[in-house]
Amino acid sequence: MQITTQAGGGPVGAVILLHKAIGGGMFCLILTWLGIVVHGYLRIKSYNAKHGATGLGATAGGWNYLLHSPIVVILLSVAFGVGFYLTVCWSSHY
Repeated sequence: MQITTQAGGGPVGAVILLHKAIGGGMFCLILTWLGIVVHGYLRIKSYNAKHGATGLGATAGGWNYLLHSPIVVILLSVAFGVGFYLTVCWSSHY
């Protein structure tokens, strides 16, 4: 990839590559978040079917627990990093 410069002297190609990489990371982050939300929704729905609306699903914390779960934060961080890396590799080759 050839890096061209603007009239002011800044590298344009590197900025475009960074924006593409951030976009790719955000795309993977959104896909992972949707997967986590769908998985959490299906688990809560199955718990409510077994225990009723006032049972385990209502007292387990629901979405608040999901948002503060360490594994969710780790998965979202890894998803952003993987998307960022893959986008940089793809953009630098094409």
